[in-house]
Amino acid sequence: MRQIEETKRLIAVYRNPNEVIGTQDEVCSRCGLMNRTTVTAADIGGQIVGILERRLAAIRAELGNLGAE
Repeated sequence: MRQIEETKRLIAVYRNPNEVIGTQDEVCSRCGLMNRTTVTAADIGGQIVGILERRLAAIRAELGNLGAE
């Protein structure tokens, strides 16, 4: 049941288009310039939500097979 709640929480997070998924900084040591790449849920959230929804359905199906809800 804890997996279901955690998966639901993650789905809500990744549906928020402003949620920052990760950042990567690259620094040029010769010129001192920094390039920061930020990935948000708006960029990749749809794919992640789809994966999590399939995972949630699989967990529920497995619980249904075991006779739990």
